[in-house]
Amino acid sequence: MTLDDFYKLNGVNDRWLAGQTGYHHAHLNKVRRGKTPPSLKLLRSIARATDNKVTFLDWQEVADEG
Repeated sequence: MTLDDFYKLNGVNDRWLAGQTGYHHAHLNKVRRGKTPPSLKLLRSIARATDNKVTFLDWQEVADEG
């Protein structure tokens, strides 16, 4: 599941994820749009925050598009 899909299904956004992960919402926005590559630490934080609904493997498509 992409992060965008997770946001839509759960009615949340980058600001919500920022509160869950400790990363700034602007940074998360850049990562989500493929403008900045995510660190492994960030990917782990996102997986935890989304209850493993968005995992490392879900970022492959974003990396391929970027």
